Amino acid sequence: MPKNPEYLLDFIPQAREDIREIVVWYRSEMKGLEDRFLLSLKNSTNFLQRNPFIYQINFDSIRSLLLQRFPYRVYYFVEANMVKIIGVVHTKRNEKYIRKRTSGL
Repeated sequence: MPKNPEYLLDFIPQAREDIREIVVWYRSEMKGLEDRFLLSLKNSTNFLQRNPFIYQINFDSIRSLLLQRFPYRVYYFVEANMVKIIGVVHTKRNEKYIRKRTSGL
């Protein structure tokens, strides 16, 4: 059985900043919680590399997946053989927040 091709991952700078802020917050809440968050994020993005089209389009060509055990969505789009991560955003945050970010892409 042929294996699914893996897509490359690219985190835009704002997405990297989202992750940094989340890690700092979780670290301040409970020792080791930031590691669990990062593991959940890694597992999700590894899955995305193999299955980028499995999640529905939210708006324009932007898709999102919900992290397991954490209230965050990973927003991304697929371009050629690349999954571009544009944000890691709390689920209570209004979608307009991520829409603004996509206007320059």
